[in-house]
Amino acid sequence: MRAVKKINLEKILFISIETVPQETELAKEGLMHNSWSERVDDSDSYTETAPLFAEFGKIFCVSLGYVKNHHLNIKTIQGDEKEILETTYKMVDAFRRTWGSLTLCGHSLKGFAIPYVMRRSVINDISVHELFDVSGLKPWDINWILDIKDLWQGSSPVSAPLLSLAHAFNLDYAESIILGKDVASMYVHEEYEEITHRCEVNVRICHDILKRMAGIKTDWKDEILANAELGTLEKAYNGVVSVKDIGDLKDKLSSMNLDPKATKDILDTMFKGDIPNELNGLF
Repeated sequence: MRAVKKINLEKILFISIETVPQETELAKEGLMHNSWSERVDDSDSYTETAPLFAEFGKIFCVSLGYVKNHHLNIKTIQGDEKEILETTYKMVDAFRRTWGSLTLCGHSLKGFAIPYVMRRSVINDISVHELFDVSGLKPWDINWILDIKDLWQGSSPVSAPLLSLAHAFNLDYAESIILGKDVASMYVHEEYEEITHRCEVNVRICHDILKRMAGIKTDWKDEILANAELGTLEKAYNGVVSVKDIGDLKDKLSSMNLDPKATKDILDTMFKGDIPNELNGLF
C-alpha cells in the first residue's frame, strides 16, 4: 500500500482507547435525562450507547504500543480519567522527544478516538495536546495519523471494524477479547481486566495489520529474540551464553514449540555449528 511504504515502525505510537458510560444507569429525570432523551430516543439504550458520545461517556483506559528491537511493548494507563489524559499526553511528549517525531496509529483514530480524547480533555479542563487538537481540521490535514480504518477503506465508501480485519488477517489471538458491545456491561459489573485486555489486544491487532499493509517482514532471528524478551536467548545468539544459562536456554526453546529442524537452524546460527551437547535433545 503506497500510504505506508516508507514508514519507520520504530517511530510509530500505536494507540487504543476504551470508553464506558459516565453513570451505570440513566437518571429518571433532570438535565442528564433530558439531554439524553433529546439525542437518543431510547432510554433503555443508555448503558450500551453512552460510551460512543463524549458528552455521556468517559475514557476508561488508554493503551499505547511502541516497537523496540522488533518487539511490541504495550503500556496501559487507567484510573481517574483526568489522570489518564494527563499521563497520556506526557507519554506522547516523551516519545516525541526521544524519537524526534512520531506518528499515531490505530483504528478509527480520526473519526472516534482522537476527537473523543480532545473533547474529554476540554470537559476535564485540560489543555488539549496539539496532536489531539483536531478541531477545525480536515481529515486529510491530519498527516501525523495512520488510521487503519481509512487505510483499509481506500477510495471505497465501505471500511471494516477492527475485529473483521483481525479475521481477514487470521489473527487468532483476537478471539480472546470481549466484543465492543459488551464493554459497557463489563464495566457495570466491574470486570475491568477484560476491558483492559481488549484495549491492549486492539493495539497488537493494529500493529500486526500495519506491518502486513506495509509489507514489513521480520527476520526469524529477530522474532526469536523478541519472543525471548531479550534474555538468555539473546545472549546465546550474540555468542556470550555461559554454562549456567544452558538450562534456561533449553527451557525457553522448548516452550516455543518449534519443529526440530527450525530449532537446529537456530542453534547452529547461535553457536556457529558448535552446539552444546546439553541442547542436542531439542532436535
